[in-house]
Amino acid sequence: MPETLPEKEIEVPVPTPSPAQLIYPLDNTECIEGEVENDQYSKVEFQWSTSANTHIYKLGIRNLKTNRTTLEETTENSMIVSILRGTPYEWYVISTAEGTNEISLSEKWQFYNAGLGEVLYAPNPAELVYPEDKSIIVYSQDDTRIRWKGYDLDGDILEYEVYFGTENPPTVPTAVLSDTIYEGMLGKKDVGKTYYWKIRTIDSHGNSSMSQINSFTYFLN
Repeated sequence: MPETLPEKEIEVPVPTPSPAQLIYPLDNTECIEGEVENDQYSKVEFQWSTSANTHIYKLGIRNLKTNRTTLEETTENSMIVSILRGTPYEWYVISTAEGTNEISLSEKWQFYNAGLGEVLYAPNPAELVYPEDKSIIVYSQDDTRIRWKGYDLDGDILEYEVYFGTENPPTVPTAVLSDTIYEGMLGKKDVGKTYYWKIRTIDSHGNSSMSQINSFTYFLN
């Protein structure tokens, strides 16, 4: 009788984890429900939905003043973290699974962790939207207008100072606007250069905040 070969096992691919849905702290709000530790820190419980096909969640918390990000791992869909009071933050969740390098990223929400006896709030650092950092913009094909988002708990943003140019970092404002779009006015003569930009947000009380610095390179197609 012919020898019977063993059946070959069929590898079943590990499904990609689904993105988590953020629950708390809420987007664009002041977080006042944390447990106060001292004048500097409070404990805040971050909560998100359970996502399918996920083994480990990575909680990302970015200090919008310093641009420093911490990553915490958990198998649960919540985590209590000690963070600075009187500070704006951005947070998100990365869903990961064993047996695959595929990940899913949640939305990114911003909030202000309540401080001690605050009445007036400084605006959040502007969120730089377009172009994405270290991207390539093609002359006559791509939009050359830079865009950002601003937020202030008091709702009293007065203006934005735009820092834009080939100097890194840009040190002199090139425009002061009430809008969140800047016409860079780049032309064919500007191709081959890398541009750096940041936004200073100013409110009606003179409080201000500076965004991170983004860059893009301008090319001729």
